[in-house]
Amino acid sequence: MKNIALSIAIVIGCIAIGFVAVPLVRNFYVIGGDRVAPYQLNDHATEFGELQVSVTGFGLSPAGVEVDVGTPGGRKTVMQTDDTGTATFVNVPVGSWTVFFNPYTFPKAYPQSSANIQKQVTITQGMTTNVTIDLGQGQ
Repeated sequence: MKNIALSIAIVIGCIAIGFVAVPLVRNFYVIGGDRVAPYQLNDHATEFGELQVSVTGFGLSPAGVEVDVGTPGGRKTVMQTDDTGTATFVNVPVGSWTVFFNPYTFPKAYPQSSANIQKQVTITQGMTTNVTIDLGQGQ
């Protein structure tokens, strides 16, 4: 009887750890910070612009590449590139931000060193900022 109670307690403990630990670990390591909507990158922002990031390189299809904008390891907003290799972020707060990639979701078809590419951008009110990132530069 003691063994059954102990087994049940262990199973319940493992389930509880799964519900608490897995989301925390995934949020910290895989996502690498807080994922927010673009306008939430700066809680006090009142002026916004748009950012278009074009991803190129190696003649491969750039569709589905996760592009992050914000602060590496901190708040960031995330989009995936469309069939043309473009990720569009609307309502990005005015100011300087970093465009970067999440190494955990970076496509295996590209050299993993390309996942370390970062580019600084400046968002201007009411304007579209265009930036191109060549994944070939990460080699």
